[in-house]
Order: sequence, then C-alpha cells, then structure tokens
Amino acid sequence: MGTALIAEANLILPEYPFTILDGKDHIIALADRYAPYAKHLRETINQTNDLGDADTADLYTEVSRTIDMRL
Repeated sequence: MGTALIAEANLILPEYPFTILDGKDHIIALADRYAPYAKHLRETINQTNDLGDADTADLYTEVSRTIDMRL
C-alpha cells in the first residue's frame, strides 16, 4: 500500500503553496498543515491505545510532542 497513487488518495494535509514569498505567510502555511497533522496523531494515539498497542501509541506520542512544540 505504498504506491504514489495510494499515498495521494490518502493525503490529510493540503499541498504547500509554492507562491508564498513573505515569511509570515510561510509560518501561517506551516501552522495550517501542522495543526491537522497534530490532530491526526492524537486520534491515532487513541486508536492504537484502544487496540492495546502501547508501543505504537508511545511512538505516535513522541512524534505528537515534537509536532506540538513546532506548532
């Protein structure tokens, strides 16, 4: 399930605009992408906990901490 078409079909983030020139606009664009990714990670943590997979939940938690700091 790792083909480009499958990846594209399952995108959760909007494409990054290549026309941004202003630094503040870059920060806003990054935040607009980090926020839904952070939400997705938290949902995935809950799903893996519900499945009893504490190790995977812990991995997602560590990624979530990093994304939350950057956000």
